[in-house]
Amino acid sequence: MLFRSVTRFVAYLYRHFPRSSFAYILVTLFSALLDASTVLLIAPIFDLIMSNNQPVTGNMSFISRFVIDFAGKLGMPQTALMMISLFWMIVVVRNVFLVISDVFAVYIKERTVSELKVSVFRSVLQANWKFYLQGHQGDFLNVLTREIVLTQNAFVHFSGAISYGLQIALFIGVALWVSWKLTFICVGLGFLFIAPPVFLMKWNYRWGTSAGTYAAELNGILQESFSMAKVIQTFQNQRVMLDRLWKAQHNLFKKTTFSQSLTILIHHSYYPLGLLTVVLGYYMSVKMGMGFSELSIILFSMWKSMPALSSLAKTLSSLSENIPSFGRILDLQEKAEHNKVTSGTHVFQGLEKGIVLKDFSFSYGDNAHYVLNNIHFELPKGKMVALVGHSGSGKSTLVDAIMGFYPHFQGQFLIDNVPFSAIDLHAYRKKIGYVPQSSQLFNTSIYNNFLWLNPDLTEADIRWACEQANALSFIEDLEMGFETPVGERGVRLSGGQVQRLALARAIAHKPELLILDEATSALDSESEAYIQKSIENLAHNMTILVIAHRLSTIRTADYIYVLKQGRIIEEGKTKDLEAANGAFRDMLTRQFG
Repeated sequence: MLFRSVTRFVAYLYRHFPRSSFAYILVTLFSALLDASTVLLIAPIFDLIMSNNQPVTGNMSFISRFVIDFAGKLGMPQTALMMISLFWMIVVVRNVFLVISDVFAVYIKERTVSELKVSVFRSVLQANWKFYLQGHQGDFLNVLTREIVLTQNAFVHFSGAISYGLQIALFIGVALWVSWKLTFICVGLGFLFIAPPVFLMKWNYRWGTSAGTYAAELNGILQESFSMAKVIQTFQNQRVMLDRLWKAQHNLFKKTTFSQSLTILIHHSYYPLGLLTVVLGYYMSVKMGMGFSELSIILFSMWKSMPALSSLAKTLSSLSENIPSFGRILDLQEKAEHNKVTSGTHVFQGLEKGIVLKDFSFSYGDNAHYVLNNIHFELPKGKMVALVGHSGSGKSTLVDAIMGFYPHFQGQFLIDNVPFSAIDLHAYRKKIGYVPQSSQLFNTSIYNNFLWLNPDLTEADIRWACEQANALSFIEDLEMGFETPVGERGVRLSGGQVQRLALARAIAHKPELLILDEATSALDSESEAYIQKSIENLAHNMTILVIAHRLSTIRTADYIYVLKQGRIIEEGKTKDLEAANGAFRDMLTRQFG
């Protein structure tokens, strides 16, 4: 699993940032080469100091003779001071390349996080309704917050692993050139010592995966607690939510603590093990009769490799902890892409005849029972049609189907005799105005709530819509008028005011089809009267589909469908249904006596 996650991560970087990634590796490699080249200067510096700056002598190592001869061919003074100066210049150039490398890493890291967040959010927004029904808001929020941050950390660790890995490889390469036998002994001892900590990284990956699951659960609890704060306080059930939060937080705490503690253990175990490798290497060099300058190169290489090896181990451990987050992000995005909204190409300009459903049936799953069964429904242009029935009868599901949220169904769904599958869904929905039972406003001004729907709306359009929705008078009574902040979800306004504003927002762009999903069920009598008057005003100019529990709001409807358990059990004009001794008459009797 860890290897697969890292492979997906590398593939993503290669697909999205091929040039930047190649440049980063190239610059990092060059800085590592410069760092390794400083090791070669150790031998000539020591030999020249010990020979009192005498050029190549028989006692010098072959490394010293090679470097000093090369410096002489370039016209450089063959002195210890020159070698030390060259050492310093290489370190300066190497640090310049390190800065460039780090800048590339920062660029790729920030671009990766930005593109991931935007692309995942885009995929989620473009997913069909089935995706939202199967998911959980806590998972979405967790991916777009915590998992994105951990993926950012994963890239930091990944780039660090590349840098440390190149450094170690080049330092060991220099040591191999000097004495492959001694280097193999030191490297073999090193791998023998680091094997157990590397094995522990598997546990880190598992704990990191579990931590992500608990973090998603925690985000879900927080989201529910904030969105249902009034319900929780009304029932005085804070203790239940607190207990749920504590349990999820405690589980997250345990996994995170274990994972980070293991990372610390791995990091600090390498330094003493590395020193032990150097000591054993020195012992073997004495046995092999190696010269001081060659030994100094190998020991310096090992000394430079040990911190890099320790940092590499810590980096890989942290990477194994963070890399599952990247997998969860891609999994969510792939799931959203798999459930992407499908659309036809026929551009919907406006209703000419109306909407017709014939033998229409729908279920939420392949083996689930039908929530809509053999529906025959017509919504003629310019008419007001109502859906009534008890809770769970299928009214809202039918409305959702008409709005295109359930593209997979049996039967026929025709818009002006054009099959729904051929309709451009974006163009179709742009012509719909929708007011749900519990409307919500965005946390901005009244005016900006209208511009969210359509930034091209004029002040005249907005005032007309508010007048039609009987909202203009209360807006003008507010101290700041249309610039009044409504608060989160519109909490600074009354329920009736929010609902009237939602209606005004829905009609401001003069939709072809206005859908009211129990828009008055949660309102008081006065607010209901305002909405009812608004509906009567609009009924002459728009095609309207209404879901209503309060039958007083649909007395002016041209046609009524009565649903029960996903079937239409009665239909007809209002007066005909009132006169008939059927389900609609029973509903009227229960509400009005």
